[in-house]
Amino acid sequence: MQNPIQPSARVLPPLALRRLQANPHPPLALEKPKRKPSKPKAASDAEAKKSRPAKAPARKPAPKAASSSGPKKSRWTLPALGLAVLLAFPLALLIQALRVPDRAVAATPPQNQRPLGPLFATALASPQASTLELWLPEINAHLAQALQPAKAAAGYWNLQRAGVRLEPGKCEVLTLQKWQGWDVYLNATYAISLKGGKLRLTLLSGSLGRLQLSPFWMARFERPLTHLVPFLRRERVLFDRLLDLKVDSERMVLSVRITG
Repeated sequence: MQNPIQPSARVLPPLALRRLQANPHPPLALEKPKRKPSKPKAASDAEAKKSRPAKAPARKPAPKAASSSGPKKSRWTLPALGLAVLLAFPLALLIQALRVPDRAVAATPPQNQRPLGPLFATALASPQASTLELWLPEINAHLAQALQPAKAAAGYWNLQRAGVRLEPGKCEVLTLQKWQGWDVYLNATYAISLKGGKLRLTLLSGSLGRLQLSPFWMARFERPLTHLVPFLRRERVLFDRLLDLKVDSERMVLSVRITG
C-alpha cells in the first residue's frame, strides 16, 4: 500500500508518525476567545445594584383588633374619679362662701347724716308717745358709729362692719366678719313684725358670701349676728316699747309708747 503522506525533508519521530497515520486530518486549533477588559469594582457594584429588582417597602404590622371585652380599666380609675368629685364639691362651696356678694355692707358709711343717738334718748325720756322717722342712710351711719370692730381671735367670728337694707315688711342685715384671717360676708333677711309691743324678727334666708343658705343652715350661722346686740342696748329698749312699726325700702317709722 502506497503511503499517502509525502516524505519531507524533516523526519518525524515514530510516535508522531503513528498518530499522523491514525488521523491524517487533525482538527485545526481554535482561537481562544478574547477576554473583555474588566470594569472597575465600584462601577460593577453600581450596575449590579441597578439590575437588582427594587425591594418592596416593609409593611407595618397591622394593629391588633380590640378584644370584645373592651380595654382593660385601671383599678385606680374609679376611686380616683370618686375622690376628685368629693373634693371638688366642698372646694366649690368654699370658693362661693369667700366671694363678695352682690349686696355687701358698704366700706364707708354715709356721711353728714343726722345723729340718731340724741333722738333715741329724747324718745325714751319723753312722758308722751312719740313718732320717729328714720331714713335708711341715717340708720347705716348710726350703726357704723355705734359699732366698734371686734379684735381678732383665732377660731371665732369677729364683727367688723354692719349695715341694713330695707324692704316692705323686711330687713336684711349686712355684716362683714373676720374668721381665721379671712373676710367673710354674712347676710341675713328677717321678716319684721310686732308682738306684745316688741319688735319680732323671723329669719327667712341668708347668705355666706355668694353661697345662699336656707333657714335651716342659716340658723347655724346666725350666732355671729348677735354680736351686734351689745352695741345696741339703748336701741333694744326703744324697740321693746313700740306701738306701731312701718317699714318700706327707704325708711322706718316707729311709734314709741311712754314708759309704764
